[in-house]
Amino acid sequence: SAAHKPLPLPSYVEVTALDTGRTIVVRVNDRGPMANDRLIDLSRGAAQQLGLTGGVAAVRVRRTNPPMAEKAQLRSGGAVGERDAVRQGDRGRE
Repeated sequence: SAAHKPLPLPSYVEVTALDTGRTIVVRVNDRGPMANDRLIDLSRGAAQQLGLTGGVAAVRVRRTNPPMAEKAQLRSGGAVGERDAVRQGDRGRE
């Protein structure tokens, strides 16, 4: 799960850790509070799935509309299958 101030609740976003290239889908179910004007706060489990160990990391956030089965899994607090990692050449291109 995650916290994000402007997105409607609930929303689903793909979060990509730019250091590791890993991408996951999380359910935004909270507004915060967030420290230091962060764009998004991830749950500890989501951060671990992305391979993030420090408190702050560079990420790309993209709103998505996952299939109903994935939405149900995320609503129940479960994890969904890992997304394909971002390739080196694809970073920064949208």
